[in-house]
Amino acid sequence: MKNNILNDLQNQSLISFLDMSRWAAAAIVFISHLRNPLFFSYGSINPEEVNVAIQIWYFITGWAGEGVIIFFVLSGLLVGASGYEKIKIGKFSTSSYLIDRFSRIYVALIPALILSYIFDYIGLTFFSDAGFWDHSHPMIYEKIDSAPFGTKLSFENFAANFFMLQHFFFDTLGSNSPLWTISAEFWFYIVFAIFALLKLDQKNHVKALLVLVILVFLYLLGFKFLYLLGYWLVGVFAGIIKSSNIIKPFYAFLLVLFSLVFSRIFINSSSSSLEIVLINYIVAISYGLLILSIRGRNIYFFTRFASLNKFLASFSFSLYLLHFPLMLFFLAILNNFQYFSEISLGYSPTNLEGLAIYFLLIVFISFFSYLFSLFTEKKTYLVRNWMKKNLLTRHRTT
Repeated sequence: MKNNILNDLQNQSLISFLDMSRWAAAAIVFISHLRNPLFFSYGSINPEEVNVAIQIWYFITGWAGEGVIIFFVLSGLLVGASGYEKIKIGKFSTSSYLIDRFSRIYVALIPALILSYIFDYIGLTFFSDAGFWDHSHPMIYEKIDSAPFGTKLSFENFAANFFMLQHFFFDTLGSNSPLWTISAEFWFYIVFAIFALLKLDQKNHVKALLVLVILVFLYLLGFKFLYLLGYWLVGVFAGIIKSSNIIKPFYAFLLVLFSLVFSRIFINSSSSSLEIVLINYIVAISYGLLILSIRGRNIYFFTRFASLNKFLASFSFSLYLLHFPLMLFFLAILNNFQYFSEISLGYSPTNLEGLAIYFLLIVFISFFSYLFSLFTEKKTYLVRNWMKKNLLTRHRTT
């Protein structure tokens, strides 16, 4: 049983790599989203101002979608693959699993929803001239194709996001568009829980009912959930396949890099949904192969920076949950000061004032997210332990 994901997840080198993947993906999503309302799109830049640094910056900050794919694969590995191995060895508890998953999401999500609503409400009420919430801001108008954020700020959407209905049945809350991925994650967890029940020696009529429940879920959530689930399953397979020397980490890394470059070159505004999904699967599978190549190995680079990666990953979920409403709120406040009036139009990427705002907001929002995580993510174990002590113990004694 040594060659399985549960054993591999005791390997500091692999854990450090996964932590690095978490914070790097969250960071890329963040800096990509922050660039959109603050700077001109690449096609609108004066050709004389374009240099190698700007080309690299705009290229990397076009990977927000790919960052989300990495999140899904990571989740499939850490949740799905490890859960599957526990089922195989008889150590899986559906109730403990659900408590782990619910606490992981909701301890941070509930306060994040409240803060998102507050920031958007204040911004919409007092700083609406910025144009972020009605999409009259030229950068938002050009780059965001959803309904205006202000129209999505409602108690109905708050409740829908709390119950994980966003993206599939309702809009995300206000400006917090990234919350769509949290809903997808939640339903991945539910589908896996039903799968686990099927594997745990249920009676035939119970198994038939569970299969029916899964089919109803898949029907209601639709095709877009199925292809998202596929990304998650890539992570599951990267964990349940026995690690081997099928590919060396260096070559697997080059494959991931190639897939990321390929996606940036071939995904554009004219790409069809099918083309985008297929290219995203190339990214997911290449990253899954990288995970597989690192499992069971001790790589000095990852071990050397394990503490740093652990720290940065510790608030990556908080950063993901909060960054979008936070950045619009603070940009709107700055826009209210006459000195920063160019925020209302967008900056050239060579403008020093725009760059200063960009980097200062990266630092400030990251720090805010870290403080937020101290009271949410860092306390997850307390909520989890309380739930297991009070809910599971009470259930066993009745």
